[in-house]
Amino acid sequence: MQHWHRRLVWAIVLATLVGALPALSVLALAPQTPAFQRTWQRTDQPVASQTSVRTWMWGPGFSATMLEPYDDAPGGWRAVQYFDKSRMEDNSYRASTPPWDVSNGLLVNELVSGNLQLGDELFEPREPAAVGIAGDPDDTSGVTYAFMGSLLDEPAAPEGTTIRRLLTPAATDGPYTSSDAMATYGITNAHFVEQTQHTVAAPFWEFMNASGQVYENGVYVSSQIFENPYYATGLPITDAYWANVKLAGSQRDVLVQCFERRCLTYTPTNPVEWRVEMGNVGQHYYIWRYGTSIPDEPPAIEISEYDPTDPAPLLLWPFEMEDEAFIVLQNDSPYPLRISFDGPTSQTLTIDANPNGVVHPSSDEFIDCDPDAPVGDIRLPPGTYRVKLDYTGAATNPGRGHWTVVPNAAYATCFHVFSDDIP
Repeated sequence: MQHWHRRLVWAIVLATLVGALPALSVLALAPQTPAFQRTWQRTDQPVASQTSVRTWMWGPGFSATMLEPYDDAPGGWRAVQYFDKSRMEDNSYRASTPPWDVSNGLLVNELVSGNLQLGDELFEPREPAAVGIAGDPDDTSGVTYAFMGSLLDEPAAPEGTTIRRLLTPAATDGPYTSSDAMATYGITNAHFVEQTQHTVAAPFWEFMNASGQVYENGVYVSSQIFENPYYATGLPITDAYWANVKLAGSQRDVLVQCFERRCLTYTPTNPVEWRVEMGNVGQHYYIWRYGTSIPDEPPAIEISEYDPTDPAPLLLWPFEMEDEAFIVLQNDSPYPLRISFDGPTSQTLTIDANPNGVVHPSSDEFIDCDPDAPVGDIRLPPGTYRVKLDYTGAATNPGRGHWTVVPNAAYATCFHVFSDDIP
């Protein structure tokens, strides 16, 4: 029976959340809706396939598709998915055509200000993120999102001038100083943005307007990497500054600049193709928002495949969930399904085999879940669970992953088995 390695499917997850707050989370998760997949593939498929050498635009996903509250979205919720570099958001209720049907959050605005955005004009006040924007996790330079907030109203440097401003977070006489040493790198300010009154550094402006290999409609083509230079980054909210941070275990000079959606870095000692990089804003934001580390990587074992883009059935809840999570799972396979949860509580759910179930030849040929397939449900206290999935009598290794559920949330999906080599 066919086994799908983690590098292809990466994890067992609940694909679609119904009716409430997230989150089902696992590391290195593929984009889970057609629009998210299209958006990720366009810029990151060439990097993943090693046909193009440049920074990741999104990076690996580490959450399932999940619903987050957003006051202006239909029903007050919108589908999102977290990646190392950002968060994809279903924006189709505002824009039906690519690339604008998928937005990426104003995460840096929130991290710098401490204002968690829950709608166009709805914010929850929090503390700005005391998380480093560049360098190793144990960097102690003090160049954090909270610190970058002190630079929002600093005057813009004129276009064409050499960047010599060096950040000094520990100083008492100002957030930066003028450094002749930094001027020797010869990096200049390139493009003044009237809307935010900041100037984009030359290497960043070149990157935002660069052409290169992209993946569109199933083929690799040469095109603008970003259809709009501000699509991924948003507008600049600071100028570019030099910082001395711990990077790969040693102190290095790195140029940093924060935009509404991303922070960019330029490391002159990196290979040319990797000098400009996207910061891991998606990781930083997830930790800040949810107060937890990003989900642990599931064990590197083979797992049975199912289509992570399948819509879950519409489920209505005629009862109070009493701060629990309610999970409905459907077994479309011809094998009995046993799912074990180990976390805040330990429970096991067993679902009968589908009498009409088949082993599908491939995910490409799969159409939909059998509506009459057996269903099981379980209530769980909120928290993160180690999950093990077994098909009794099937020649598959157990599937393993981590699921995080929150109170008063309803989750649903259907499991299938695919095979191209039935023993």
